[in-house]
Amino acid sequence: MIVIRLLRLFVLCIPFYFTFIGTTYASNDSKEFEKFLSEIGYTSVHQALQDSNKHFNHTISLPIQLPPVPFTHYYGRFNDLEGNLNDGFEADYFNKALSENHYAIGGRPVENKIKFKKDNIDKTFIIK
Repeated sequence: MIVIRLLRLFVLCIPFYFTFIGTTYASNDSKEFEKFLSEIGYTSVHQALQDSNKHFNHTISLPIQLPPVPFTHYYGRFNDLEGNLNDGFEADYFNKALSENHYAIGGRPVENKIKFKKDNIDKTFIIK
């Protein structure tokens, strides 16, 4: 008796499942995506880097070569919040269709560094 009820419920839910699958990516338009990033402060990597260099009075060097994965978007952001504690530079490289292809570079003054627990670090790299 219970098995029959569960089977009926399952059969009734199938049309709803396919209805929602078709609308999952309806709002991922590139223009809307770029507008959203712009609204939260992202600009070009080059512009964010120039703003950071000027603010910190120091030249920030980015890696010459990016990882060999396909990126669809490159954005940068310079954060100049009240005080100097959270000021910093961010560069984000990502693929809108593949969330695992997200490469981020962050920089801030050494006196405002973030301390990470060793358990949370997978790999470290020294940039020369």
